[in-house]
Amino acid sequence: MDIKIRAKVGDIERTFNASIRSLKDLKRPLNRLSKFIGLRVQKKFSSGGPGWEPLHQRSVERNTAHKMTGLENKLKRDVSRAEKTAKKVTTIEGRKNVLAEFKRLEAGGLVENSLLKPKPLSKLQERIGRAQNKAKRPLGRMASSIKTEISGDTLRVFSEVEWAGAHNDGAVVGHGAELPQREFLAVEEEDLDALEAFILDEVEALLTEQ
Repeated sequence: MDIKIRAKVGDIERTFNASIRSLKDLKRPLNRLSKFIGLRVQKKFSSGGPGWEPLHQRSVERNTAHKMTGLENKLKRDVSRAEKTAKKVTTIEGRKNVLAEFKRLEAGGLVENSLLKPKPLSKLQERIGRAQNKAKRPLGRMASSIKTEISGDTLRVFSEVEWAGAHNDGAVVGHGAELPQREFLAVEEEDLDALEAFILDEVEALLTEQ
């Protein structure tokens, strides 16, 4: 049957004319749109906006300390697993050496004085670099809070964090502190472009079946 589909999100609205059997056939396009929006939002988090105000230095330092503690705990777990499962003593010693090198570097030791072989040293430096980069990203933890729900003909994209809107829109919070706007959830024209393409794919698939 021919139906008219009206997509409206916020101030953006678009109408599609499509031949589909029922609204149930919208489930697959909405599922694809859910994934499309999810990937777009995650790219915003990983790129820091773009255009988001950077974190204050104190926040970066606090986040870095947290990330370094987390990395140290992971290295300790690597040692523990090796002690339980490794068949070679050299494997266990290797994990211990990496942990010891991490602690040395954190204490201000120079990379050029490392006793690790080039390959494990390079991998350790990569892990430290990733942790430090994540510490500089605004709203780093917010990225994992984004969820999607599909109910009938409605797709809902939201954050599980109650105060996410304050960051998304900008707000004045306790003691008059101002949260700069770092918009991560917003409808964009490309979302409706994608939805239209997904619906047309569905129509084409249905016509092929007939």
